[in-house]
Amino acid sequence: MTSPNPSSRRTRANGDGSVYQCKDGRWEAAGYVLAAGDTRRRVRVYGATRKEALAKLTEKTAASNRGVPPPPRRAASPRS
Repeated sequence: MTSPNPSSRRTRANGDGSVYQCKDGRWEAAGYVLAAGDTRRRVRVYGATRKEALAKLTEKTAASNRGVPPPPRRAASPRS
């Protein structure tokens, strides 16, 4: 088994989040932001390109570091 060419793989530092392409062609970036009560919450953002998704994640992370709380989670709809 051969390993991929190290120059073709992009690596991110621990805690920087993940960026990957979805099956529908969009790019998804996911990472942790600070939430209320000294906790962390996983947020996911999407973009048409890898660069766009990464820029959105960086923006969310920077806002979190400035003390802006993430939006509340949507409540799950009750099952009937």
